[in-house]
This record gives sequence, C-alpha cells and structure tokens, in this order.
Amino acid sequence: MEKENNIASSKLQEVTASGGSVESKPQQKKQFPFGDVLFYGTLLAVVLTVYLTAGTGDGAPRNVFGYSIFSVLTTSMESEIPKGSLVVTKKVDQKTIQVGDDITFLRKDETTVTHRVIAIYEDYQGSGMCGFQTKGVDNSMPDEEIVLATNVIGVVIGHVSLLGDWIAAITSHLWLVLIFMALLIATGFCLRIYFSERRKERL
Repeated sequence: MEKENNIASSKLQEVTASGGSVESKPQQKKQFPFGDVLFYGTLLAVVLTVYLTAGTGDGAPRNVFGYSIFSVLTTSMESEIPKGSLVVTKKVDQKTIQVGDDITFLRKDETTVTHRVIAIYEDYQGSGMCGFQTKGVDNSMPDEEIVLATNVIGVVIGHVSLLGDWIAAITSHLWLVLIFMALLIATGFCLRIYFSERRKERL
C-alpha cells in the first residue's frame, strides 16, 4: 500500500513539475425553475378557488383565513358587480361595517346574496347584534329581511368580471377537471424524466 501511494505521489509531482494540470468539467449553474413554479402555482390557485366556491352543506361559501370566494348569479348589483363575476369577501367585526359597504350574507333559504348596506340597527330586536338593511343597487326596493350580523359572511373587497362563470363551469364538471389535472401532472413528470435522460446522454 505504501508503495502504491509513493508511486501516485511521484506521478502527481511529475505533472506539477511539468506545468501540467488536471482538467475538470465545468459545472453548470442550476437555473431557477420558473416554468414549474408558474405551472404548480396556477394549479394550486385553480384547486383552491374551486374548493372555496364549492360551498358547504349549509349553503355558505367555505372560509380560509376569513376570506371567501363565490360566483354572482343575479343582476341585482349589475352596475357595480356584474352577473358572472367572481367575488372575494373578508370576514370582519360587525361594528366595522358601515353604510355603503357591499356585504355578502346568508339568507333564510340558505342562499348567498351580495347587496349594499343602506342602514344599520344597533342591538336589533334585543339580539345583541347589529341588523343591516340591504339593497341591490339596481333593485327598486330594499330587501325585506334585516340581515343579522351572524349571517354576514363578509365584506366585499374585490371582484373579477366573468371569472365566476368559468369557476362555476369548472365546479359543475369537477371530476373531469380533476382527471385532466392528474393527466397533466403525470405528463409533466414523464416529460421531465425524458428530457433529463436526454441531457445526460449529451454530456
């Protein structure tokens, strides 16, 4: 063993003395996977949006960190929030809701409505909660029901026109969408493996 080490050492000294150098393959810098981030980010956004708009058993939209998303199905707020829009609401303290705010609430028939607050009643009928008089901005009359704070889902913080129709279509064909996503992910992994092997062959 010592003899082999001495031979290897002497060869290394000869290379150094003759000005030789050991060539090393240049290391390739790893590129940030922008494509993967964009793809999986979009996929996650679609899944999360579908999950939120699917609703719960009692008719109310799902809630994540106080935020809810759902589609507008009527024209009562057409001039402000067109039919087919995707609406985002945020759960807030009842005392922070003001006249002029657009709120989404759950009616007695377990449907959700987005209308504007036109009056507020403190401690409505001794309930200890605020009662909100609401009205669709394009309706001629206020809503008959006074909305108790416990039925308020949240205050509207934004909406995107037409996107609600797309989400509703996806939700109504959820199994087909899930199958398509699964095939898309599987195809992505197969292509990644294929191009990785081709890259190794060229090196």
